[in-house]
Amino acid sequence: LRLVSLLKPDVITLDIEMPRMDGFTFLRILMSVNPTPVIIVSSYSQKENVFKALDLGALDFIAKPDRFADSELDRIRLELLQKIRIAKNIRHGALPARRIGDAMAYRSSAVTAGAATSPRYVVAIASSTGGPTALMEAFSKIPERPRSAIVIAQHMPDKFTRTFAERLDRRSPMHVTEAQDLDMVTAGQGFVCPGRHCMELERSRPNELRLRVLEPDSTDRYAPSADRLLA
Repeated sequence: LRLVSLLKPDVITLDIEMPRMDGFTFLRILMSVNPTPVIIVSSYSQKENVFKALDLGALDFIAKPDRFADSELDRIRLELLQKIRIAKNIRHGALPARRIGDAMAYRSSAVTAGAATSPRYVVAIASSTGGPTALMEAFSKIPERPRSAIVIAQHMPDKFTRTFAERLDRRSPMHVTEAQDLDMVTAGQGFVCPGRHCMELERSRPNELRLRVLEPDSTDRYAPSADRLLA
């Protein structure tokens, strides 16, 4: 914390488990005193802690397996460098001192309203670095009784997408789940594409849309693929 005030870094990489002061305490102080883009580096087993850190103001995270080979280290290195390059371009003042983690989780009887009706619109969102934090904030502002559906391709490890969908569900009047193949798209629902898969929409009947959750193919540079979802 002293070095942040002295050096004013572009980005901080942060472990949650640290001696003397844990990552949560560090984030609370940092975001109230000197908001700075933070990327969490955490193990696959710490999913809930990762999303708590995002609630407290972290921009994104890198998941590291408990045991990994050299090839996985190369992947983690490239992913971390990419996220750092993006995070350092965050505009000064774009990180609020108070985050949505301070708010109560959203719960309303309106969640199930219109659950079986066709959506008026389908909104498709593709996101990468910074996406989890931005999506949690956006979903917390969705109005009650939403008449649209939202489908999301967020670059995220497969062990995290279900937990992420559950977090969005708790923040929103919209019912949000990790997508499954052949899910029907209805009003007031949100779907997060499972990690390492791609998601498409197909019209099964004149007024009926279903999701297809598919393995990526050789033309997909990323999985989930933004191109496939938006097409």
